[in-house]
Amino acid sequence: MGLSASQARYLQLTARKSDNEYEAQQINQQRMEISQKLQEISMKYSNGMNNRQLLFITNTTDGNDVEKIKLTYSSITESFPKGLGYKLVNKDGIEVCPESKKEENNPDIAMCYDDRCLDSEFIEEQLRNGNWMLQMPNEDKSEGAWKNIHYSSVGNIEDSLDTTDDAAISAEYEQKVAYFQQKDKELELHLQQIQTSHNAIQTEIDSVKKVIQKNTEKTFKTFG
Repeated sequence: MGLSASQARYLQLTARKSDNEYEAQQINQQRMEISQKLQEISMKYSNGMNNRQLLFITNTTDGNDVEKIKLTYSSITESFPKGLGYKLVNKDGIEVCPESKKEENNPDIAMCYDDRCLDSEFIEEQLRNGNWMLQMPNEDKSEGAWKNIHYSSVGNIEDSLDTTDDAAISAEYEQKVAYFQQKDKELELHLQQIQTSHNAIQTEIDSVKKVIQKNTEKTFKTFG
């Protein structure tokens, strides 16, 4: 192989090596994105399996047993045994009630009208983050007719794990994990192929460099 041919071959191999390295970088980037997705999936699975719900505990109709239902506005405000007979108030101590109650209430009494209080999940979110509180009748009237109380101290409210969606969450988790693990395995195999090709190209580059070196030395000796 002549000097010109060797140099052309060297440039060609160098270009292929550069292409391989770029493709390997792209694959590593994809694998990193898959790793991040798997972390997100695991976090979502953990949150889903550990999600909790507030339940109102009351007697069944025949009074022989208890039933647990989602804590709702009515189960908070209605009289016992249908509800707690409490008030729902915001951080300013102003009672929260749906818009439909507006005409029933005394206009001189400050009220917070918010139809989101009819959404049990929204109620639970507000109670947990402290935006809303419960008020119960105060036995000591000298300190006011009502007093704030945290939901965790109410015997008829149970804070329990929500297992109703565990099967669906597990199925989704397993399906997504299997999918991305398979994608990562395919990328890993492709990366191994690129590495094998890269090693072969590097070996050939080293060989061509030796040929170029010999041709160069021979040329210098000819004209030396």
